[in-house]
Amino acid sequence: MAPRYARAFILLAGIAFVPTFIHSYLGITANDGRSTQNIGRSLGLFESEPTDKTNEWVETRFKSRDWIERRYRETGEAPLLLFVSRSFDPKRLYHHPELALIYGSDFGEEEILRLSADPTRTIHFLRGRRNDEEQEVAYALLYDGRFVDDPILFQLKEAWRSLFRARRPMTLFFVSDSRPSSHLPLEEGRALRLLNRSIDSFLSQGPVETK
Repeated sequence: MAPRYARAFILLAGIAFVPTFIHSYLGITANDGRSTQNIGRSLGLFESEPTDKTNEWVETRFKSRDWIERRYRETGEAPLLLFVSRSFDPKRLYHHPELALIYGSDFGEEEILRLSADPTRTIHFLRGRRNDEEQEVAYALLYDGRFVDDPILFQLKEAWRSLFRARRPMTLFFVSDSRPSSHLPLEEGRALRLLNRSIDSFLSQGPVETK
């Protein structure tokens, strides 16, 4: 290498070293003090029981160690499945979570819903069938205090900032309903009601760290 390029090389190498040092050597992660474990076992009229999902299963598919999966039900109603997971590998959460969690279902096109009560809360909604039964899925993606509607665009925007700061977790809130009510508006359906209650319970734990 010609000596006249030495300064430019040192500068570029130094810039590249910073994110490598932060993420590979230090492994710095941001902690907002929240955990999925603190989501209420009772959410409004919904009471819950845990499922038999294992840490190994979730770690393999979602790279997550902070997660819950519970079945919630209202009196006299069929149960709903709630899965909430936090991961520092966002793609594991946003890339078709329904394929991992509701295996064997055939879903149509995804809809993006913005709730009238809170337009910033973006909900991903799918309808499909499983074992000849209707299936509804509603999920939300939360990152650094913001709800994500377009995960690919989100990751492109975050790519540069994430190089030079501590990694932040994405949180997936996922509800599936195997007995959806077709006569109710979406916002009044059981899946969205449980999803919103789980998000509210999670967010009530405290403010998000913004440093």
